[in-house]
Amino acid sequence: MRHEGYSPEQARAVLPPCFVTRLYMTANVREWRRIFKLRLSPKAYPPMRKLLDQFQELSPLLFGDIEGA
Repeated sequence: MRHEGYSPEQARAVLPPCFVTRLYMTANVREWRRIFKLRLSPKAYPPMRKLLDQFQELSPLLFGDIEGA
């Protein structure tokens, strides 16, 4: 699929569930805000927007001003 012009995220989406990739991160509030601002372009991968929604629900005062593009 990559050779046909699909993005890595699109190509990964067709893999069976046994190919799950898990990522564990820790960061302080300043770092998380920076990550969201860098990763929430209009072409952002949808799970990043979902993660922002979860952060905004848990702490609206700290993350409520970040737009989900």
